[in-house]
Amino acid sequence: MIELRDITKTYRENGVRALSGVDFSLEPGEIHTVAGENGAGKSTLMHVLGGYLKPDSGKILVNGQPRHFPLPASALRAGIGMVRQRPSLVDTFSVWENCALGVTMKSGGDFFFDRRKARDATGAMIEKLGFRLPLDAKAGTLTLAGQKKTAVLSLVMRGASYFIFDEPFAYLRHDEKDEMRSLFLSLRNEEKGVAVIAHEIREILPVSDRVTVLRNGRVALAGDKSEVDEARVIRAMFADSTDTPPVAARTAPSARTTETAPSDGGNKRKEANGRGETGKKNGKNETALSVRNLCVNQLPFYPLEHISLEARRGEITGIAGMRESGVETLELALAGLLEPEGGSIEAAAPLNGRNEARTAYIGLGGSAEAFAPSLSVRDNLILHEHQARTGGRNHGRGWHSNGWNNLGFLDTKALAAFATSLVEKAGLSASVSIAAPASSLSGGMLARIIVERELAKDADVLLLSDPSAGLDLRALNTLLQKIRAFADSGGAVILFLSGVSPHETGNPSGTHELAGLCDRLYALESGRLYALEDGRLSLIEHGRGFAAEKESRGR
Repeated sequence: MIELRDITKTYRENGVRALSGVDFSLEPGEIHTVAGENGAGKSTLMHVLGGYLKPDSGKILVNGQPRHFPLPASALRAGIGMVRQRPSLVDTFSVWENCALGVTMKSGGDFFFDRRKARDATGAMIEKLGFRLPLDAKAGTLTLAGQKKTAVLSLVMRGASYFIFDEPFAYLRHDEKDEMRSLFLSLRNEEKGVAVIAHEIREILPVSDRVTVLRNGRVALAGDKSEVDEARVIRAMFADSTDTPPVAARTAPSARTTETAPSDGGNKRKEANGRGETGKKNGKNETALSVRNLCVNQLPFYPLEHISLEARRGEITGIAGMRESGVETLELALAGLLEPEGGSIEAAAPLNGRNEARTAYIGLGGSAEAFAPSLSVRDNLILHEHQARTGGRNHGRGWHSNGWNNLGFLDTKALAAFATSLVEKAGLSASVSIAAPASSLSGGMLARIIVERELAKDADVLLLSDPSAGLDLRALNTLLQKIRAFADSGGAVILFLSGVSPHETGNPSGTHELAGLCDRLYALESGRLYALEDGRLSLIEHGRGFAAEKESRGR
């Protein structure tokens, strides 16, 4: 059994007390959920347990014995391992090779590493835990759920008995979330202790044995599953009426479509021609970004075939589908990170009399492409600003040439003030220091400040990929308002929504709330783009796509 007693932690950079006298315990054979809104202290508490942070005071007990964890390796030696939102694996190594790293598997008088022995041991553990993982698949080719399973296997083979999962449902499809719940149950059946950092209570509560809710660094609620329900947990998280639904969803107008020849006894599907019909909104429906016959064929990404669409000012365009079915390919192509094989991507005349249009891009949930973990929060927030010197951008912020002084040196005070203003706009000034490393922030915090950084670009087009991942209800509501405001001010928004399922309507992950904002909605399936009728998302249920929809209609 693991116990945390009276844990207190204050971040020296900004004097914020993240934890105040927190108690927590984790027993073998249980799933214990740690809930709270962004900045509540749940990640800090679990990072203390995992050896990533040192508490100011308090005790850590393992089976009744005091322990100190100056490093994650120290915690692992005590049987405690952490699975991050994006596990650190060697992409070019196979599943079993990643699991064998750091594990003694020798033969020939203990001089040589026994590859066969390591592979067989990994395979045996996969079978024991009931995982579905290809032993020889490269880690870089796995889904995110598969990578998390690989990280768990790696920890099990290092002797871990207690597992900490940091927002395990972030960025996952509906079916992958089911896999994660099955993973937790498998570990519990093996008498492992599972601690889950979460704010998506609906996802984890059904399999939880206990729940601890943190609010403002203190325990607001703790109890067995039989003593709590979703409504009580949400009230404890926010201590107000924030469990009301986010901003009202919009009704997406139908897009103009062309019908393809039916192949299922009269059933038809509609392929988008990229010229969706919608009324003018505040006179801002001019084309901001035009995509014509776009073709992309670059491994390991799913190929795209003749994609055409327009993003118009004042509108929000949604593109829903599975990332591995072409959504990720289109996203990266529009962001300029993949070279098209054919077709064109053209930006129309920019606003405000600028010489060129500007695009802001927020990758998957504030992914690795969006920030540098080793840099400070400040440096991550000013990256685009100090690079803009040659462009002569000055957004009327009251300081010279975007943070450069007359002598050509960085104006550190101005840049720090700019970074601080973004943290304040994200509502995190009380819990985030701009001097702190980005790696010390939770996924939800990072997502919120990255949104503010990209909005500060004064862009013409805003690309967002599953931006609600990692956000609590309060932050989600704010995000929806900011996206709508960007469009209403004359910007064009393209939202990439992956893992859509009709069974998740209204859940805190925010996918359907985001879809409800869209003026036009498309589905990307098998590299081709289709218009969704009346904003219907059921066509992409559980990743089965149009083929499954047609099959079910024909029965």
